[in-house]
Amino acid sequence: MATFSPFICIYAKKAVTLRVEIEKSMVAKKDISLTLNFAEANVEDKNTKRLFRDYAERRFLVGYIRPKNRKWFNKTHLYNVRPEEAKRKGGVNEKNPLSYAIDYVILYKNSKENRYKIYKVEKSEVLSVEAMQQLDYPNPRSEYLVFTLGEEVKFEDIDLKVLLDSECKAKHEPIYLTGYNLFSCYRKKASKKIGLVDADLLCNGTRHPNLALLKIAGYLFDNNISFELITDTKTDISQYTYIYMSRVFTFTEEPTFYLNASASEKKKFRLGGTGYYANEKSVSKFRQLREEDMDRLSHDAFLNTLTCKHTGKQGINMAVQMPYYDLYKEYIDRQVEAGFKRDKYKDYEKYSIGFLTRKCFRHCPFCVNKLEDGVVSYSKLEWFHDKKRPHVYFWDDNFLAAPYHIWKPALQYLIDNKISFQFRQGLDERLLAEDEHGEEMAAMLGHSRYHGDFIYAFDNWKDREVIERALKIWKRHNPKKGTKFYLFCGFMQTQDNFDKFYRDIWELFQRIKILMQYGCVGYVMRHEDYHKSPLENIYVQVARWCNQQAFYKKMSFWEYTYRNQTFWEEQAGFEVPQKLKSFIDFERDLQAGYYEKVDVRGKVRKISRPIRTLLNLLEMYPQHREELLEMFDYKMSNLVDSTLWENNE
Repeated sequence: MATFSPFICIYAKKAVTLRVEIEKSMVAKKDISLTLNFAEANVEDKNTKRLFRDYAERRFLVGYIRPKNRKWFNKTHLYNVRPEEAKRKGGVNEKNPLSYAIDYVILYKNSKENRYKIYKVEKSEVLSVEAMQQLDYPNPRSEYLVFTLGEEVKFEDIDLKVLLDSECKAKHEPIYLTGYNLFSCYRKKASKKIGLVDADLLCNGTRHPNLALLKIAGYLFDNNISFELITDTKTDISQYTYIYMSRVFTFTEEPTFYLNASASEKKKFRLGGTGYYANEKSVSKFRQLREEDMDRLSHDAFLNTLTCKHTGKQGINMAVQMPYYDLYKEYIDRQVEAGFKRDKYKDYEKYSIGFLTRKCFRHCPFCVNKLEDGVVSYSKLEWFHDKKRPHVYFWDDNFLAAPYHIWKPALQYLIDNKISFQFRQGLDERLLAEDEHGEEMAAMLGHSRYHGDFIYAFDNWKDREVIERALKIWKRHNPKKGTKFYLFCGFMQTQDNFDKFYRDIWELFQRIKILMQYGCVGYVMRHEDYHKSPLENIYVQVARWCNQQAFYKKMSFWEYTYRNQTFWEEQAGFEVPQKLKSFIDFERDLQAGYYEKVDVRGKVRKISRPIRTLLNLLEMYPQHREELLEMFDYKMSNLVDSTLWENNE
């Protein structure tokens, strides 16, 4: 506080109603009121003329009110701040009816930050000469009005720095202001209402919150701009000044209110996200769209009128911006009231989300980072870590591929501070075998407070040799750690390419086999091209089996499909003498007409869709029948082999 100089006071008889005495030279004598709620930023404009009286004096007087010698100044008080210039030699202005009703004081900081702050006045009181002497005030001459200051009020909806730029003749001189200018600035910003749209949420639902929207919301919140998450596709968009809409997935459909918007209404929309360009085939066009999308918010005309709280500069900085994690709160509360379990939305409520690093060097053709050449540092943990949330999700593209001086201290910090975290997009396990520090990576990760299964990726069959070398290192350091691998599939499938389709299914099962041998689980990640394959439902069934560990760890794919069949039979009231049987026994019963017999109720058993899909695949590739049946019988309990990594130096 000792570095501040008062230059303007806001007077109020009540906390939310400001009444000011207007300077005679500016406007006619008249009481003007303004209803102002600092928390909600609602304004009721009673009169738009002059709403604040100035308090600004020449430089020598500022030094007099707040002496430059800090030992004379109590850090929680301001002395002798008077709204009238008439009495400059100290003492209380008894004629001023507002002397005891000052609720807020705006202060100007003489420093490199050049910032403006507002403080709540906790109380005002008249102190005697003796009391002022005890407070070490220099040469008190009579009674003084003393203001006790409370905490800073977040009142950044008035951008004073921008407002004053044209008024400042000297950087640190007090400045004369009109209330009209102040209120014009405030009213212009308070009248704006911003809509935020998670297109994926509105279309298909999504497990995770949209990080870009969380950060935009945080930026608006810091600047006291009204905003809300739009969760109804029929929303009236006329109420919003601008609408920021993000789409992550290319298959997500745009909401009705956007599709039906007129040309003039669409001008208020700001569209972004990988869903608008991820499938672009042209490399040059993809590069252009990617760069435009990554730079769009930093060049946004409206956002550039606001100030980044962390940097003090105009414009949003996505790397340093703290997300506003309550953005989805009202939506989640409504869903819970509608009957959904709150745990369904744990990723929205229990995790801080952000990137420590960005980019990758692998050039995977299906990835939005396919044109990047290396990994760079991006954010510090404290910029997005909400300590009230128990876990942290890192969405880094390839954290372990960052230079040693980046990933090592970052990981060490997480270990030392016992932070529960997970790299949600997976880590690149190949680096355990390829990098000179691979053993150290495996050991450090094993000593961390990792949340849930460690997640890696086994996206390409051609990487099997390096993956197995890395698995030996990983399992040697962490034999009992739960480990999951993303299994990418379905990419660039077409209806008429049967050879490519079979190869994709074969490679998927072979990757699963390797993971089972090392006691790891898989998680099938389907590219949307799987819809174009000759038999798209086989991807669905394999994913439903593989992605649920209770099935994957205890059943083969065939056992999973047949258990689906008997479960349906039980639910339909049929007698089920044998809950599990081999495919050969099932096929024998099928050929004997078992599934065509009418029971005593006159009903006939049906073949469930999982088994029907499996049968269709066998019919499509009779030449691969034995190979397929062998793959369908892969079972973790039969394949896991600890000798693959034990004592393997």
